[in-house]
Amino acid sequence: MRSLTKDQMAELELLRQDAGGDLSPDAIVDFARSANTALHRAFTWDDGEAAAKYRIIQAKQVIRAAVTFLPTPSGSLVPVRAYAFDATRSAFTATAVVLEREDTAELLLRQMRADIERVVSRYRRHAELVPKIAAMLDALAPGVQPADGAS
Repeated sequence: MRSLTKDQMAELELLRQDAGGDLSPDAIVDFARSANTALHRAFTWDDGEAAAKYRIIQAKQVIRAAVTFLPTPSGSLVPVRAYAFDATRSAFTATAVVLEREDTAELLLRQMRADIERVVSRYRRHAELVPKIAAMLDALAPGVQPADGAS
């Protein structure tokens, strides 16, 4: 999803204040049903289209919930996600297959590093506000700084 407009941000803030300080997804959807709101444009209102998009989200959740057990070098079995996402092909592949090949295993490692950097970067921005967070992040992921445009 692209960034929200100033008008959409203002409506979210109004909803938050009206609710006593918290935002509720249900309240946002109810408010955005009106075509006269800026938030209306943030949603898919055609029920057929929205249902199809939601099923894609559910399918991705199903793939991510699938677990398999792979052997370690010592022979014990460890649970891992059954499928790994290959960003170069925009598809999921069996994790066992990905790990068998050096090139795809290397790609998986790069994706893992990018995921870690993205998460740490998101919270690194909070560290500017709360120094205690900076210390925790430095211990978890030394040297990882906010990427431009990270959220």
